[in-house]
Amino acid sequence: ICGKRSPGEVRFSGIANFREIGSQTNLGLVSGALREQKLVEENLCLQSKLEEKEREINYLKYQMEDLAKKYKRIKKELKEKEEGFDLIGHLNSNFPPQISAIVRNSIKNFNRNPKGRRYDNYFKTLTLGVYFLSPLAYRP
Repeated sequence: ICGKRSPGEVRFSGIANFREIGSQTNLGLVSGALREQKLVEENLCLQSKLEEKEREINYLKYQMEDLAKKYKRIKKELKEKEEGFDLIGHLNSNFPPQISAIVRNSIKNFNRNPKGRRYDNYFKTLTLGVYFLSPLAYRP
């Protein structure tokens, strides 16, 4: 419908192409049928383009809603994974308390400045014990 026509192509919709009684011109030219037909075709063309754009907009809105739902779901899953996996509890249950204390304090002080690092009392007693036993603690 929206395509361009060749210059010689003329369409009439329901209007007979015969002469009016009192004039030398065709009835189609007198009544403005060609102009009206052209405007009707342009109107149909614009309506079809409008419907196509509305369908495209609705599809993009649907995609945005779908992506928003996926984003919320993934964000929720990530939060659950961060909260759900208890690394400290896993360390305490599967490793000896000394190793657990070392790893726990290493994780806690990972991004801290060396002057700002803090250690718990169990770790301090463990390290001071190794320090005071010095040569005996390192022998196998």
